[in-house]
Amino acid sequence: MKYLIVISALTAALFLTACQPFEARFADVRDRLNALEGKGLPDSVIAPVRLSLVAAEGHRARNRGSDANKALREGLAAVVRAEDFLENSLSVKLPEIRKRRDALAARVNSDLRGLHKQSADSILQQIDSLLDIKFVFRAERVVKQMEDNFPRKQRSQHLADSIRPLINGTVWTYTERTTHAHDKNVNAVENKTFRFNRDGTAYFEERKQGQSAPNLRENYRFETWGTWDMRGDTIHILANRFTQHRQEFWQLNELTGRWGHINTDRQFIEGRANVIPAETLTMAVNPEEVVLQNRFIAYSDLLNEFTRQRQR
Repeated sequence: MKYLIVISALTAALFLTACQPFEARFADVRDRLNALEGKGLPDSVIAPVRLSLVAAEGHRARNRGSDANKALREGLAAVVRAEDFLENSLSVKLPEIRKRRDALAARVNSDLRGLHKQSADSILQQIDSLLDIKFVFRAERVVKQMEDNFPRKQRSQHLADSIRPLINGTVWTYTERTTHAHDKNVNAVENKTFRFNRDGTAYFEERKQGQSAPNLRENYRFETWGTWDMRGDTIHILANRFTQHRQEFWQLNELTGRWGHINTDRQFIEGRANVIPAETLTMAVNPEEVVLQNRFIAYSDLLNEFTRQRQR
């Protein structure tokens, strides 16, 4: 009976489109193909539609009207079969995918926390959005990928949990002095400080002062406040406030030996630094700019490059 219903639907489709102009019939099949592709149907199901459209277009370009119409009829028949395949699949796959999605959500709530859970929740929301519009095949692929990757997420969470006590309540500092073998005037100091407080708040400061190259002097300081969390072996600072203190940059005019800066018109201004005024950004006023100040550092880099100052 099902076979007869499919054939009847196909016959009706062919009959209704037979009298339409070629361009209209071609556009109809193409649009229906695009809709099916968007829903993520397997290539094996929609490839016959693509091939038929390519053939129809080729015959049309060579003025083979009969062959073009035949290929287009085959394309219409293929797209009807693909739509029927989708409709039949929805009744079977929707409940199955929802069940697998709910099982993943239970594992996320049980095994993941913080940034790990946040990233997993965003994938679950993506699956929900696909299921809401019945893009069941695309949802199935996302579910399968999440299922395959979940053991790795669990290992990453376990690693973060093992490192977190070593970070909680600590201050780490980094100092580097820049010198030059042939220019004794080059002498700049760069400092960085991370604070990972026990209450989950964090602070990061970065500053540099001095002549850092034969033709460059720098004086800047940045401060970032926020919260901290871990993803695997990497510590993340999620900024909520950022202050850019007054910055000064000097450039050397090697022709005159004078210090100044090059302005936006590519003119050298002697005796004056390029000054960037101080500014404070907050989530309430500048959310997009503040998010750009998020910082992260691997625990191994913290150990290798920074000095642990004290427990807070």
